[in-house]
Amino acid sequence: HRHSGIINLAMVIIVVTHFRLVVENLKKYGMLFSLRFWLGTTGGARSEEHLPLLVCYLCHPLFSIAALTLENLLARTKSRALDVALRIVYSAVLFAVVAIPCRVINVTRSEPLPGFGLLAVSLVLWMKLYSYSEANAHLRAMYRANKALPASDRLLDDVAYPRNLTFGNLFYFVAAPTLCYQVSYPRTQRVRKRWLFRRVVEWLFYQALTLFIVEQYM
Repeated sequence: HRHSGIINLAMVIIVVTHFRLVVENLKKYGMLFSLRFWLGTTGGARSEEHLPLLVCYLCHPLFSIAALTLENLLARTKSRALDVALRIVYSAVLFAVVAIPCRVINVTRSEPLPGFGLLAVSLVLWMKLYSYSEANAHLRAMYRANKALPASDRLLDDVAYPRNLTFGNLFYFVAAPTLCYQVSYPRTQRVRKRWLFRRVVEWLFYQALTLFIVEQYM
């Protein structure tokens, strides 16, 4: 179902109810938004201080690879003790996904924008990997009990567990705009370029609007 009508109505209500306050703020303080300030927080003279943050970004694929490796080991193991040990290591990996960026941001005294970007990406990756582990734990339990998977877990491509434990399957999920893991997802026969372009423009607009609100009113 499409909800564009409700979203458009909500936007109209927000604009109408806050338009007077926006005009009064601009009259009193003028335009405070500075694109140079926001660009300066991601480069310039202090760009070398952002190197640890860049390293954290580069570590994100390693966390995904570690999760995939652990899932493959869990799928093959028959030892109860080894299963528990792998789960503990898995929990440590998930903890590191968020803990390491937080520590790096705290130690480097990162500026707000780069630190926020790294933490946001890390939190999204953590939620994705957690969903990945929980969904595969459910599939693994059914696989070991020789139970047939429900239709919702097989979907279109019929990728049965443990054949879904591949790099392509995991990294498609990491890149997909969803936090809920499934072994496969419904796809259109072609890329809807106009729809994709509209979503990208909307994303850029709302990012710019967020930066404007932060600097103008906070």
